[in-house]
Amino acid sequence: MVGAVNGYSAGETRARRSLELSQRPTALVAHNDLVAIGAMKAFAEGGLQIPGHVSVVGFDDIAAASYVTPPLTTIACPKGLMGKEAINLLLNLMHSQIPVTSSPTRLAVEIIVRDSARRVI
Repeated sequence: MVGAVNGYSAGETRARRSLELSQRPTALVAHNDLVAIGAMKAFAEGGLQIPGHVSVVGFDDIAAASYVTPPLTTIACPKGLMGKEAINLLLNLMHSQIPVTSSPTRLAVEIIVRDSARRVI
């Protein structure tokens, strides 16, 4: 399964380790929503309130992000456009139309604010 190595269990494992630290983190930003959701499970089981004790933010805006409790704050990226840009880059590289060291394409992302994170002032 694709999400197994970097998914729910990875987030849960890392969050459990952070619960053992003398200074626990007050926020976690995961590289994807599956990891963030796994971490939320571990934090909740460890007695932490989300976002009261720890804020959690994911990346991808998968469908499950809005269904977990609390709903996950996440970064939405234009997946279709990312795929299109990747294919164009690959085709151009295959036809030697651009150098391998060309600058990266920047795509706009959007933060989807839900209930898993709060602003610290």
